[in-house]
Amino acid sequence: MEHYLWLQCAHVLASVYCLGGSGDAIPGWVDSLAYLVPTAAFRYFLEWMVLDNSLVTAALATRFHQMLRRQGNRTALLNRLRSFRPRDPTDALAAVRMPVLLLWGADNPQLPVSQMDRFETLLVNAPCVRRIAYPGVGHAIPLEAPAKGVTDLKAFLLAASAC
Repeated sequence: MEHYLWLQCAHVLASVYCLGGSGDAIPGWVDSLAYLVPTAAFRYFLEWMVLDNSLVTAALATRFHQMLRRQGNRTALLNRLRSFRPRDPTDALAAVRMPVLLLWGADNPQLPVSQMDRFETLLVNAPCVRRIAYPGVGHAIPLEAPAKGVTDLKAFLLAASAC
């Protein structure tokens, strides 16, 4: 219960994507194809997200592949992707009225640090905004800097009420 209350008094954004294409473009035949995606495709996808491809082992790719194959996960993923609509985050971020931690890979090839800068600027009603950009980290902080990310998250949550 204590962790639930912490998450109600603070907000964490980690390489959030609010800009870009719409999920409307995903055709229906992709639903069938999702059952045929090989493990190698997951390895390629994971390597696309990280800077150090040595972090992407065969075991990690297999684990991600197995997670997708669990009952309901493919459908949930495709539904989430299809529901995505590009939007201007200005109003949503201005509505945030709690402490915010922005976590970002400083070398994120998909979402540059300039997007974190923009988010920080738009968080006009947050009592405090803490930002951390991890050097040498791409898009997948939990894979590339797990210990540092957890340490920083825990420190933020413990101090969030002091903002």
